[in-house]
Amino acid sequence: MEKVKERSEILEQDKWKIEDIFETHEDFLNAIKECKELLKELKKYEGHIMDSSASLESFLRLDTKISILVEKLSGYTSNRENTDLINEEYKIDSNLVSDLFDYINAEFAFITPEELEAGEAKVMSLLTNAYLKTYEKEFKDLFKRQKHILSKHDEELLAKVNPAFTSNNDVMSIFKDGELRFPKIKDEDGNLVELTLNNYSNFALSKNREVRKSAYLAREEVLSKYKNTFTELLKRELKSNIAIAKVRNYKNVLASAMFSDDLDESIYYNLIDTVNANLSVLHDYELMRKKILKLDDYSNYDMSVSLNETKDTKYSFSEAKDLVMKALSILGDTYIKDLEKAFKDRWIDKYSNRNKISGAYATTGIYSVHPYVLLNYQGHLDDVSTLAHELGHAMHTFYSMSNQPYQYADYSIFIAEVASTTNELLLNNYILNTSEDKELKLSILNQMLDLIDGTLFRQTMFAEFEDFLYKTLESEKPFTSEILGNKFYELQKKYNGKHVNTLEIGKNDWSRVDHFYYVYYVYKYATSICASLAIAKKILAGDIKARDNYLNFLKLGSSVSPLEALKVAGVDLSDKEVINDAISMFKSYLDEYKKLKEIN
Repeated sequence: MEKVKERSEILEQDKWKIEDIFETHEDFLNAIKECKELLKELKKYEGHIMDSSASLESFLRLDTKISILVEKLSGYTSNRENTDLINEEYKIDSNLVSDLFDYINAEFAFITPEELEAGEAKVMSLLTNAYLKTYEKEFKDLFKRQKHILSKHDEELLAKVNPAFTSNNDVMSIFKDGELRFPKIKDEDGNLVELTLNNYSNFALSKNREVRKSAYLAREEVLSKYKNTFTELLKRELKSNIAIAKVRNYKNVLASAMFSDDLDESIYYNLIDTVNANLSVLHDYELMRKKILKLDDYSNYDMSVSLNETKDTKYSFSEAKDLVMKALSILGDTYIKDLEKAFKDRWIDKYSNRNKISGAYATTGIYSVHPYVLLNYQGHLDDVSTLAHELGHAMHTFYSMSNQPYQYADYSIFIAEVASTTNELLLNNYILNTSEDKELKLSILNQMLDLIDGTLFRQTMFAEFEDFLYKTLESEKPFTSEILGNKFYELQKKYNGKHVNTLEIGKNDWSRVDHFYYVYYVYKYATSICASLAIAKKILAGDIKARDNYLNFLKLGSSVSPLEALKVAGVDLSDKEVINDAISMFKSYLDEYKKLKEIN
């Protein structure tokens, strides 16, 4: 197993091309100066935004220009910092942009109240030309939110104090991925290797049970040591969100989160209820894994290892790219031509290095540039899937930015995971249907089962836990590391089932989940995989219309509501049968695996 590399040891062609945002650091600093000058001009519109159609248009054009520039500044600093979380220069630059954000939020809080004060009738009467009419939906959405928007004075006050209590996720990431140190453990060859959250998957996938056991126990022991720190950080973040929801006249944080996506709370609880009613299917999968691995005490650290009898196949990045491109060719020549840009133009930061943020992501901003993809590629089949997943995000962003004006180029987080998981499903099905290798087929079926397990079942478990977190604080009940750990352990046992020896040491595993800081985010993975399964099923059946509908969905951005966008792709997520169908597909993959493996 390779040692953890320094950032300087990563080849340039394996890093993303940050110069596409700003060619030099001096250009970045000049852009901050330019932004400040533009903001001075924007400030002159205070009290005059709605004077006339001409005034509104010039304001919107300037505001958009500033917003695009701010996106570049933010993308530049966050992407650089995420490749080296303790780099002092990167931190200084991030602070410059953070200060700029704070200034904008505080000094320009007048904009929304001023627009609302004009009234919907007047605002709509000012939309007199083609450019202004593109803002019609945005203004209609604004007036729909009116009861949750404060007075000019209160908005300005909230904007000024908001930075003081909304940086807990940044602190958590720096601590977890930059400063937290895990012990050295023995790899499969008996060498002592430093454990990190980035390379943990190498150990978790090991065929040597002692290797994956020692990695799991070491990780959980370190996380448990700092459980009170993680609890306090999360508590502060959630209490901030609760306070903001109350100030904005929402009954709770869930209502606030669902309102922003134009969704009903029933979607959240339908998901949890439907999954809970079908946990026996997941338990059947765990029982099968236990039998195949021949373990009497099948436990947490056995739940990721492949069921393959053959050695874990490694894929070079070039091989991974080739597989992904072939698998996604079913989406058409134009999609593949556009996807090639991600590789050719260096959108991707490929490999792990010391102090790089763990996991993977694709950016959704930087309208005037292109998406960026961060990976920690290790060469496993899981990493090939991660590449396909993040490129799904990137292409969704690319098509939205290419087909929508700035104000609608972003898309709701509710639908953000659809394109990514659709790509994963297309990749897995491609390998499954083109290989004659029985073990590889079994590996792919195993991968698909794990994908649905991790994205539908496990994220729903996280959703239950997140709802518990908010409900506990909203009802002013005690919120301690012990209470959180016990609840997480209770949920683990429920979802794992009686066939898994669920270890109590893993009760603090919640502490490494960044998405608990993102406000009712995790359930969207589960609803998205349900939508993706429905979409992929039609595309794989050769339904050209369904494929084209899906590609049109990718271009919509936020020009329509999330549910309406999904309906364009042929999915109605307000119908709980979509969830039932996804669980049925999981069962069919499980049955196919059993048949191929020749087990009962």
